[in-house]
Amino acid sequence: MNSLSRPAKDGVPVEGRFAELSSLHLSTDTAMWLDLWASSFGNEAPVLVAANVKGWFVATRPVGSASSMGCPDDLSRALRFGRFRGFDYLFFHCDAPLIADLPQLAW
Repeated sequence: MNSLSRPAKDGVPVEGRFAELSSLHLSTDTAMWLDLWASSFGNEAPVLVAANVKGWFVATRPVGSASSMGCPDDLSRALRFGRFRGFDYLFFHCDAPLIADLPQLAW
């Protein structure tokens, strides 16, 4: 578990908890969707995604009223895992550990 805390505009702090999860918990198709959602198709994404050099930060909170529409099963499962444990974000990357509660998928 990790925590983020930094001052934001107007003095309102931005805080959150995130879990690091192996990208092997996602399919290659889901990885492709995360790349698309983090770049040019963010307005069509069922979740908020930010990409970096190692992987993706994905917000566990639903976006709009259609929280799971269009969300791949493997990602939905990971989001439920994160929400149940009180995480605001999941950081999927290749150096993160595998979690026994989530399936490992072949790349």
